[in-house]
Amino acid sequence: YTHVERISLGIPGIVINQLIHQAQLSKMIAKHMATVDLGLYKYISNQCILKSLNDLIDNVDLRKHISLQGIKLVNGRGLENISKIIFNQV
Repeated sequence: YTHVERISLGIPGIVINQLIHQAQLSKMIAKHMATVDLGLYKYISNQCILKSLNDLIDNVDLRKHISLQGIKLVNGRGLENISKIIFNQV
């Protein structure tokens, strides 16, 4: 859940997953360009981590894009969103 909290706050980041179900969620979020997903830890090299970190540090536009996409994807207003959906169906 820390991953989703980070995204909702617009904090760009790199995700290294420990478990398969984490990797599945992270991959879906990465498709929306709201995070950088490296996959499962056991398949990631130190060089891959370092390159991804440097790419994110060096690219301000990428960080801004990831930040905005995260806020758009997870807006922190779940109850309000559900209420609107229900109200619109009535």
